[in-house]
Amino acid sequence: PWPDGAYYVLGSFEQLAETRSGFDDDKQAVETLVQEAKVASVTGRSFYENDADGRYQLRFCFAKEIPVLKQACEQLREAFG
Repeated sequence: PWPDGAYYVLGSFEQLAETRSGFDDDKQAVETLVQEAKVASVTGRSFYENDADGRYQLRFCFAKEIPVLKQACEQLREAFG
């Protein structure tokens, strides 16, 4: 059964990896987000037995105040459009 909710989300960036450098895998994507948008995430591979299953996923935490989340969204928009 699926949980009703959580304050984490795994997001796929596989389409972005096809069109933009810095997103070859989850490790590189984590570094790219920090360097270009100043937003932190966790590698997807951290949540799978087989690293390849999380290659194009990042985990984000939403247990933050609304202004902090809004700022992170703005920084991501500015860095990646």
